[in-house]
Amino acid sequence: LMEDGGSTAVRSAAAAAVAKMGLAAKALKSGARETGRLLDAATALLKDAAGGSTGDDPSAAERAVEVLAALSGHSSAKEELAHGSGRTGAALEALCGLGKAARGSDPVAYGLALLFANLTVTNDELRRRHFREREMEITPEQYDEFQRITKQKAEDDADGDTPDLARARARKLCVADGVVALARLASTNPSPNTAEKLAETFCALATDESLRGTLVQQGGFKACVALADANSGASDKARVFAAHASGKILVTTDPNRLTDAQRLVGIRPLLWACRQLKASDLCHFECLLGLTNLLSLGRTARRRVATEKGIGALEYLQFSEHEEVQRAATEALCNMVPDRAMLDHLLKPDKMKLWLAFAREDDRDVQLARAAIGALAMAVPEEPRIARALAKENGSAALAHVLATEHPELVHRAAYCLTACLEDRRAREGLLAGDAIAREALTRTVAAARTRFADGPAGDALEGCAAALARTDWE
Repeated sequence: LMEDGGSTAVRSAAAAAVAKMGLAAKALKSGARETGRLLDAATALLKDAAGGSTGDDPSAAERAVEVLAALSGHSSAKEELAHGSGRTGAALEALCGLGKAARGSDPVAYGLALLFANLTVTNDELRRRHFREREMEITPEQYDEFQRITKQKAEDDADGDTPDLARARARKLCVADGVVALARLASTNPSPNTAEKLAETFCALATDESLRGTLVQQGGFKACVALADANSGASDKARVFAAHASGKILVTTDPNRLTDAQRLVGIRPLLWACRQLKASDLCHFECLLGLTNLLSLGRTARRRVATEKGIGALEYLQFSEHEEVQRAATEALCNMVPDRAMLDHLLKPDKMKLWLAFAREDDRDVQLARAAIGALAMAVPEEPRIARALAKENGSAALAHVLATEHPELVHRAAYCLTACLEDRRAREGLLAGDAIAREALTRTVAAARTRFADGPAGDALEGCAAALARTDWE
């Protein structure tokens, strides 16, 4: 009936029944003949539906998608759906065509979203995601070993899917206008389950840097931002995936090539993701990088982060156990200078202590120290009170430490910061402690640094710093 039924309705119903019974009985193996016949029948039904030749059964396309979605968990079936094989033709173009014509609220939408989500990742990644979400105490590798020892898993059950194969399928999806189809489904009132699968697909596509331009141009980025919005009706899990996809896109996209609306609309979902305690370190890290990129635009982006109360969210991630997240959060906050909210933040004694401590972390993370001392160097000329706050929190010791390092970029920033601090009388008195000994100690530190860095930006900054320390005609 599935292959030779007299009508489309009979064939589509038979295919759906075979798929459900096969899955229930665990009889559908990746390379099995029955699986190939089922794939071929469902693909033929889908193409008939795309060609408008299923007039006697309007639900034929929905049943075909249901069958293909059920089979898309098999790695070999994923490859056949994307690229075709000797036993069946590729179905990806027909699936994307159906997605572009459907609405997110249609019955067929979830099946399409599930198909696209499965095609763009490996089964191994799905399994690892499952372990992470449930915070399981064993790793996937340990679970596999347990199954092997207890003979619950045969050797020939090994999954042959790889990240390279998944990447090739993702690119094929984009070529077939898959981004347009996904954006269409995402923007037409999808159910929470459908929205979750769409967000997962967007996140998988954004992992490939070469596809990020396509996502921006064909509405994928806009759809991600919309799915991540609190009013989208999507679950928190879907919103995290959507926000993560937005962050991935913004990491490598030149913000100057985005429209004014696109530049600012991405800030809110990225900050929201940064506040999610259950989001992965990778999600936090890439959202922070995306924010840092947007903040390079200048005043408007900084104001938007400040009005969204983003400084507190970014500061929280400065205490992350993951060093790269900690560094990325500090770099993002560095780009917030000279916004008034960020300057007020640095004026608080406990905040100044934290930034001075980070500036001394060159032995552990040079980039973290560079961001910290860079933020202070930019902030001091903007607000004299920051120079006084720095001096009050033993800033002379922190600056002396940085000036003594072997990293020219750190020395350059520290020398510039010290020179700017000396311009303020109260900060100068605090740094030099009102005596010649403190002045002499800093003078020796600067002189030693000048012997190491005679040229370049560091040398120029040290020359100005030495001149400031030697001055006696301050007003």
